[in-house]
Amino acid sequence: MDELTLKLKEIIDFDTIPSKKVVGHKDKILSLSEKYQIDFPKDYLSYLKEYGNDYINPSYKCIPREEPPDFIESEFELDSIFGLHPDENNLIDQIESYRGIIPEHVFPIADLPGGDLVCMDKKTGFVYFWFHDREGIKINKVFDSFREFILGFTRVEEQTSNTGTVEINLDNRLDAFLRRSGPQKG
Repeated sequence: MDELTLKLKEIIDFDTIPSKKVVGHKDKILSLSEKYQIDFPKDYLSYLKEYGNDYINPSYKCIPREEPPDFIESEFELDSIFGLHPDENNLIDQIESYRGIIPEHVFPIADLPGGDLVCMDKKTGFVYFWFHDREGIKINKVFDSFREFILGFTRVEEQTSNTGTVEINLDNRLDAFLRRSGPQKG
């Protein structure tokens, strides 16, 4: 089993919606390629044939190889990767929904929480993040390929709070102040 397949099996949340092979995938992919002028990279084609419409295990974050400039975050949560199954994560529906909204040279392949997208260049296969509410440049290249994008997922340990028992000592002056400045009965 190759590295990409192993990583997909690791990051996909199979408890949410089990992946199914797409029946008639060759016809759907050929139709998509022709209609939207997409040169599908080999690794992405394999994903569409074997997986699709997959939710990502929330323990994994995507860490871009090329971090978007002027952005605070360095790791990104991903909701789902689009596929060819007929549900809310259908690739064709997503392409149509964002037509005229995202740059013409890319198409959406996954979604980030809050309405942002992961997109792929139709000719080069480069992977971009598109931020819907950013001023100026809304799209940034983050990976050179779909393979790099998937291999860019890292398990992130849940952050635990390091708070112990906190003791607060309030003196009588604070209590008197709060009573004086509280709601006045009238």
